[in-house]
Amino acid sequence: MVSKERVEQREAVLLENQGQKIFGILHLPLAKEGSPVVLVNHGFGGTKVGTHRVYVMMAEALARVGIATFRIDFRGCGDSEGDVSEMTVEGQIDDARAALAYLHSHPAIDSTQIGLLGASLGGPIAIGAAKEAKGVRSLALWAPVASGTLWESDWATHYPQESMESVIRAGGTGPLFREQFLQIEAHHALAAMPHLSFLHVTAGADGVVFPGHADAYRTAREEAATLNRFLVLKESNHHFSHPEERKVLIEETTLWFKETLK
Repeated sequence: MVSKERVEQREAVLLENQGQKIFGILHLPLAKEGSPVVLVNHGFGGTKVGTHRVYVMMAEALARVGIATFRIDFRGCGDSEGDVSEMTVEGQIDDARAALAYLHSHPAIDSTQIGLLGASLGGPIAIGAAKEAKGVRSLALWAPVASGTLWESDWATHYPQESMESVIRAGGTGPLFREQFLQIEAHHALAAMPHLSFLHVTAGADGVVFPGHADAYRTAREEAATLNRFLVLKESNHHFSHPEERKVLIEETTLWFKETLK
């Protein structure tokens, strides 16, 4: 068996937020000190590994171009402490902010060049964490939710036999999560941050986040003078399970952060 050339070192990281431990993995490129960094924000019910290990592969690809990656489990998810019944949108944003504070303190990180990657619900989490954050330069969002009320309306249209409340209850979350989810208007928040470079990836066969969300993000970026890129992967579902398009997803996201984090 041929081993791949080693391009990174991985550090297990233990943070604490509101008295609970957050577990993460920091990928540091071997070939560069003072690296730009990307913080990964996983989606609802996800973990720092990602479906098909996509966040691990993403981190490896970024390391090859000299960019570090920090993957965390939000509290109540993966290896982190906390119970899913206590999970909230604001709590996840606060976890992401705790991760950003850690990155600002790390001697091997260039904290003036930070990117945020968010998938699905991780999209609005990334936008919330970017608000007033120092050093954040670039966003890449994969099939992100734009609006909680739009998601609820879409779900009622496409799956009338299954209410949004039953979906959330099946995930184990409590009423406060639902309340805060319905308050999400991430596209409006993004419109107030025109200084951030922005990549949006649409999954063309997505049965969870429908096209209206991408349209909302496009409208939000009409006045932004910085780089904007909208990519559609026609055969991909919400988790980007199509193998060839998942490779494109990783390649294009790597190029994006290479271009926008100097």
